[in-house]
Amino acid sequence: MASPLKLYSSSWPSCSLLHGCVTADLQRNINQIISASIPHKGCSSSKGIVGGAWGNLKNACILFEKTPKRIVVSTAQSHLSGRKDEPEEDVREAGFFTRNETPHVGFGGGFPQRQHMISTLSFCGREGCVELGKRWHCFVVKMGLGGDDFVCTSLIDMYAKCGDVDSAVRVYDGMTRLDVAICNCLISAYARNGFFVQAFQFFIQIWNMGIMPNHYTYSTMLTVCGTISAVQEGKQLHAHVVKMQYLSETAVGNALLTLYNKCGMAKEAEIVFESLGQRNVISWTASINGFYQQGDFNKALKQCSLMRESGIEPNEFTFSIVLACCGCVKDVVDGRMFHTQVIKKGMASGVFVGTAIIDMYSRLGEMDEAEKQFKQMGRMASNASWNALMAGYVLNEKSENAMEAFCRMVKEEVACNEFTYSTIFKACSSFPSLATTEQIHSRLIKSNLESNLHVTSSLIEAYTQSGSLENAEQVFTQISDADVVSWNSIIKAYSQNGDPWKVISLFRKMIEEGNKPTSSTFLAVLSSCSHSGLVEEGQEFFKSMVQDYNIPPEETHCSCMVDILGRAGQLENSLDFIKKLTMKRTASIWRPLLAACRYNSNLQMAEYVAERILDLEPTDATVYVTLSNMYAEVGRWADAENQRRLMEHKEISKEPGCSWIEVNNKIYKFFSHDKTHPEMPQVYEKLKQLVRQIQDIGYSPPTKLVLHPESGHPKKQRILYHSEKLAVCFGLLSLPPGKPIRVWKNVRVCLDCHSTMKYISRITGSYIVLKDNYRFHHFKQAPLAAAMQSLTKRATFYRILPNFSIRRSFLSSSDTYAKVIEMYAQDRALYRGRAVHAQLIINGLARLTYFTTKLMSFYTECGQLPNARKLFDRIPKTNIRRWIVLTGACARRGFYEEALSTFSEMQKEGLRPNQFVLPSILKACGHLSDRRTGENIHTVILKSSFESDAYINSALIYMYSKCGLVKKARRAFDWIIDKDLVVMNAMVAGYAQHGFVQEALDLVQKTQQAGVKPNVVTWNTLIAGFSQVGDKSMVSEVFRMITANGVEPDVVSWTSVISGLVQNFHSYEAFDVFKEMLDQGFPPSSVTISSLLPACANVANLRRGKEIHGYAMVIGVEKDVYVRSALVDMYAKCGYIFEAKVLFDMMLERNRVTWNSLIFGYANHGHCNEAIELFNQMEESETKLDHLTFTAVLNACSHAGMVELGKSLFQKMQEKYRIEPRLEHYACMVDLLSRAGKLTEAHDLIKAMPIEPDKFVWGALLGACRNHGNIELAEVAAEHLFELEPESPGSSLLMSNLYSEAGRWGNAARMKKMMKQRNFSKFPGCSWIESV
Repeated sequence: MASPLKLYSSSWPSCSLLHGCVTADLQRNINQIISASIPHKGCSSSKGIVGGAWGNLKNACILFEKTPKRIVVSTAQSHLSGRKDEPEEDVREAGFFTRNETPHVGFGGGFPQRQHMISTLSFCGREGCVELGKRWHCFVVKMGLGGDDFVCTSLIDMYAKCGDVDSAVRVYDGMTRLDVAICNCLISAYARNGFFVQAFQFFIQIWNMGIMPNHYTYSTMLTVCGTISAVQEGKQLHAHVVKMQYLSETAVGNALLTLYNKCGMAKEAEIVFESLGQRNVISWTASINGFYQQGDFNKALKQCSLMRESGIEPNEFTFSIVLACCGCVKDVVDGRMFHTQVIKKGMASGVFVGTAIIDMYSRLGEMDEAEKQFKQMGRMASNASWNALMAGYVLNEKSENAMEAFCRMVKEEVACNEFTYSTIFKACSSFPSLATTEQIHSRLIKSNLESNLHVTSSLIEAYTQSGSLENAEQVFTQISDADVVSWNSIIKAYSQNGDPWKVISLFRKMIEEGNKPTSSTFLAVLSSCSHSGLVEEGQEFFKSMVQDYNIPPEETHCSCMVDILGRAGQLENSLDFIKKLTMKRTASIWRPLLAACRYNSNLQMAEYVAERILDLEPTDATVYVTLSNMYAEVGRWADAENQRRLMEHKEISKEPGCSWIEVNNKIYKFFSHDKTHPEMPQVYEKLKQLVRQIQDIGYSPPTKLVLHPESGHPKKQRILYHSEKLAVCFGLLSLPPGKPIRVWKNVRVCLDCHSTMKYISRITGSYIVLKDNYRFHHFKQAPLAAAMQSLTKRATFYRILPNFSIRRSFLSSSDTYAKVIEMYAQDRALYRGRAVHAQLIINGLARLTYFTTKLMSFYTECGQLPNARKLFDRIPKTNIRRWIVLTGACARRGFYEEALSTFSEMQKEGLRPNQFVLPSILKACGHLSDRRTGENIHTVILKSSFESDAYINSALIYMYSKCGLVKKARRAFDWIIDKDLVVMNAMVAGYAQHGFVQEALDLVQKTQQAGVKPNVVTWNTLIAGFSQVGDKSMVSEVFRMITANGVEPDVVSWTSVISGLVQNFHSYEAFDVFKEMLDQGFPPSSVTISSLLPACANVANLRRGKEIHGYAMVIGVEKDVYVRSALVDMYAKCGYIFEAKVLFDMMLERNRVTWNSLIFGYANHGHCNEAIELFNQMEESETKLDHLTFTAVLNACSHAGMVELGKSLFQKMQEKYRIEPRLEHYACMVDLLSRAGKLTEAHDLIKAMPIEPDKFVWGALLGACRNHGNIELAEVAAEHLFELEPESPGSSLLMSNLYSEAGRWGNAARMKKMMKQRNFSKFPGCSWIESV
């Protein structure tokens, strides 16, 4: 056969020239010669050679396709050109190998040789052309080469590289003769496609077949172990390698080195590297990569230097690693040096190295150099290069540039992968734009990459920062198997949006599903605790992080803990926490304490903290501004001005506030007093209009916030035109009604803007989301017009309701019946209500569940609990409404134990409580001081996700306050994001109830600034609180504040003042206030009378008591059970026990207070037998006994000397009635035993007390010791009394007398001398009598 070259001799000169061009690297000459040689058929083959040499396989394949007659040299030489081991991209996209193409069997008129066949199959595998490979497989079978070992091995390799393992196994199964090379090929097929278990199984099978693995087998298996981190299996293979003496093989050593590096075993990897006899570029690169993966970047760079010193030059992969190391250690000098080297070696435009250069300069913050490198790569830039560029923009806070790069990438049709979307979503988080995020999300869905966990985590973060928590939650719920990054993203989302209990719930659920929390998880949880006041919870999480999960606290965790303690007012604890830290105390750790000092007005500590921060960061503007403001608040204007001068002198400036809003896919920025926008006149007019409207409903600008007004701007004007207000007004003008207004701000939102947003939301009904540099603030108020309409309807209903009649002709509708039953329930009109019940039975309506529940509530309100229970039992158990009605009615009427019992039944029936049941149960727990049940209910609330319900939160505050847990009540209050008047009043009442009235007033003023306007209930609670603590000046101040806030005092206001004066024994002042109340035209209520009568008892003024009694009869409140109880108490304390008994007997309804009052009266008058008899009657009446009842009867036993009865009653109180003894009970028991001469037993009782004895307990023992002459015990009692009352002369005088009676004159003289030195004087005795 003639030589193919001779057949096309006319075209050969051009081919020779082409080879010369390759040598001379003259691309321009190549193009010219190719254009001139197109008519010549032989040149096509040589052009293929040139294309292969230049790395442009796509052009070579296109030209090869156009060649009419192909010769062997085209394919053979293309594979021999050195490009065989270098994968080329975009071959399939070029369209050269189509799926329906038939392989050419003729090359120059002859049959392909075996080497040619192997080369072609290798090419198919390298390019992933499985269909073309299958056609060649058919051709192999057709040509009878199916039994050729080399060809079959190539087929297995081709199928493995194309991902078709099943076909590879079928080829293997069809082979009759096996050797180690074929087995190695199949092991590689398994390993390449992720079938690692099958690779191990086949490896074992090789041994069973008697085939001895070679070094290539071990290198492949070691690679598998490294991929799946199979350390133990890798060590076993290592032992095999040593035994088989393959360790000297470089490929095996490299595989071992890679294995140990991937498994984090740096020491073992270093030992293997040192033991390598011959190290090639792969060995050195693997070692460098190991140091890089371990984070030892400097050692990696040093290893690269040693590599070059050993005479081995780095390859592209080596350079990509060391460039990354330079970026990580911020080494600009070495980075530029390595960049220069790759340029000299011609690697700078390659995909791997070029992308590494972009990434390095991005990490170094030199984005100009990164952009320059990207442009130089040109079309060589892959999607990895684009991703690196976008990641650099995001890292250097150039999110807009990242967006532009993404748009260019999409426009140039570069394939976007999961790394692209993950990066661009991070850019969306940095520069939040909901519309942009949604658009990219839609493109993500089209790309079928939405299931990737890294992408979804970034998407959750993007939606969160864009102010759309709903979208973030929706994305999270669509994740089938969330990893820890996804959990962290959603937990952080709720943390930033102020939902601490949701954060804690998600945290627990995350652990339940087997995900181990990371430091980022705890950071999000601690941040949530910080902003919600969860001090104890935050401390527990911090402790759990360190002890349970072995996570060392980082700077951010410590900063959160400082913030948690500081926000709770625990400044000293916060400072101690910082001082005890073993890590370096950075400015970030000190800053939260400075903010807490500002909030708690602790200037001394603030100065100390500021000094620490400035030592670390002298240019921190917030320190100077904070100190200046704190100095101004206390009137230290010179110091305040000095801070401002320091800032000017040091050229330190505070970052100006800037807000932005997205409207119609465009971002608009606003600054304070901004006038650059063309629509600013309309914006300012809109803001002025809104301010006028919100001022009408209570808004007032807090001008004290502006401590340093600038010239030309009054205080109110400076506050008025803050950037976030301008942005919100622009949103109201530009966005469609009903669409959420989302505004972002670069600094923290001020208190006035926070308050203003609430009012604007209430006026407009808009949903406003405001994001500052700390967290999100949500404002979603009901429109004022709708609220007023609802109130008008209710007022009209209550005006009509009293005119209803129960005539049959009128009661024709169900609504009418229901309204009348409700009216009679309010009035407790039992007989009229029963008539309505009878009418319902006649009409056949009583069996309806609707009316049954109404009647249940009616009978409970009237105190007829058995009748209510009968109706309750008629309703099916699964009807949740029957449980709601009965528990609610019992709680309202005071049947608290019955309410809890009903709730317990409900739970046993398997019914879950809802938001209508839980407030009633919490109220019952509060009244019963049942802390344990209340906390269990709190847990139920969290599990049921009711923590955002305002009524439930109010009930929680009420319950904790009644149980004496004011701190927990305050935490429940702080958890509420949108605080309203109801929850504020509940918290104020809790504070006032326990004497924290100043805290209550501070809370009212703070929430008032936040937009919650106090009502008359709020002010009355404060009046009652200050009255109870005896602060008359503050009572007057609160009265003034009521008027100033446009609220008129009512009867309750006056009653609160009277009650407080009486409780502080200012009885005559209480009489004067009562007289003034009458002069002002306020008719007293039954509560007023029952509050004033104890004043008559306090001063034993029977005449005034009788006057008030007569006035009560005139106004018709004398028969009120509380008034009668107060009258019984007043007559008894004034010495008229007979009159008290007459009133008691006249009462048809007696409550616990009535019984207790008369028992105390009998006991105090020495009628001990009558007191005990009355106590027995009280037990028989089924009236619930309380601690006061037992105090009264034990007092009676003490005065009567009934020791054994007193002991039995004390025991009964604990065992039968489950009443924990209080100090007054112990005082009575000590007095009872001491009076009977059982002083030692009394002393033993004191020592066994679970609570600290007070002065009354020790005083009872001391008085008895005086009577019985027991000096030793008297000295013990007196010593404790000295500690409790160091300024009281009573115990000293008593001891002096006791020493004198015992003849111990020296001790008596010392006591008198001590009394004289301390200026003790005996209170003079005084008696008085009332003239009739």
